[in-house]
Amino acid sequence: MYPSLHAAFDEGSSTRSHQFLWSVAAALIVHVAGLIGMIWGDPDWFASKTPLNLLLMWGLLMLNQPRRDLSFCLFMLLSFATGIFTEMIGVQTGMLFGQYAYGAILGPSWKGVPFLIGLNWFVTVFIAAGMARMVLGRIIPRDPSILDGRTGRFLLLPLLGAAIATVFDWIMEPAAVGLGFWTWAGDGSIPMLNYVCWFLISWLLLLAGMMIGIEVRNRFSIPLLLIQSIFFLMLRWLS
Repeated sequence: MYPSLHAAFDEGSSTRSHQFLWSVAAALIVHVAGLIGMIWGDPDWFASKTPLNLLLMWGLLMLNQPRRDLSFCLFMLLSFATGIFTEMIGVQTGMLFGQYAYGAILGPSWKGVPFLIGLNWFVTVFIAAGMARMVLGRIIPRDPSILDGRTGRFLLLPLLGAAIATVFDWIMEPAAVGLGFWTWAGDGSIPMLNYVCWFLISWLLLLAGMMIGIEVRNRFSIPLLLIQSIFFLMLRWLS
């Protein structure tokens, strides 16, 4: 019995490792191809495939999520709904984020907000939390009472995760505007209010996630955040 159980465990671990490696490879290929196409090919055609990219990255993140339990599903739904609702307020009133409008590239929308933006809020905040956990794990002594205790889960991780999500938005904004994902009113400059709202909303989402007990141990979240950050930085630099 025991050898067979051990073999089954090893097989399951090996399968997860292969899923992770293939997921990273797929994300790299898609983003490198998109970068080349947007800079040296047909930028409009490649930009129009952004919804497929977002859905694929979400699917790979789900594939590598070790626990898709009730807490995880609730957090995903909460992030989606919060993203749609706050962006709707922003688009309709300008009270959140500033005065801006979405283009047609991101697909079907409601009240001026593409549905994929809700999904993007979940992916961005979740992978930022994964990066925050990794960073905290490196700088804090390996003491579960710190990282997994109340201080780590309800103070350090939400704050650092929100900061990382905000920095990622800062990296993405100019490239996204250049591709026509959305446009800012006036002279087109990005208001500081956008980043303040990104930080506060991300922090509240992660705080709520910690309260309902989500786990942010998805290995794919860190390479995905790095790949997407490099992708948008290269777009800003080369385009």
